[in-house]
Amino acid sequence: MFWALVPAACAQFSCKMSILLFYQRIFFISDRYRRVSLGLMIFTIAWFLAVILVALCICRPSHQFWDNSGLSVDRCVHWQSFLYTMLIVDTFIDMFILVLPIRTASKLQLPRKTRIAVAGIFALGSFVVVTNVLRMVFMESQVEKHEGMASGTITNMDLTKQA
Repeated sequence: MFWALVPAACAQFSCKMSILLFYQRIFFISDRYRRVSLGLMIFTIAWFLAVILVALCICRPSHQFWDNSGLSVDRCVHWQSFLYTMLIVDTFIDMFILVLPIRTASKLQLPRKTRIAVAGIFALGSFVVVTNVLRMVFMESQVEKHEGMASGTITNMDLTKQA
């Protein structure tokens, strides 16, 4: 699971940034929108770098993450707390990405039906938020049962829905 985190974070970051850059390109209506979009991009980049840094330095020294000899691993980040934090912040970023274009799309000079259809297409991104919430629920049940299979399945589903 640890080694899957870095490529998964890279894939999610790439999807989020490609969507935000796409929004920047097609919604050039107002400076306010550009500032909000740019702020969300900067936050997404900072969050990605923080996740990668924590993932690569999860334990000091790093071999302690895999050491089952019973030695103290006091210098490790609490893994479940890190995953919950990552999922919660990812969900908020996804919600902001979801809401960002809806107001702007509603102001487009298109027929009302077309504007509603465009907003509906962007609202399909709510599937991303729903899968993030499902991942948190499944992760909670896994932590209680000490299982690892369902999290990988939900992570794969999360990456597939963002692609």
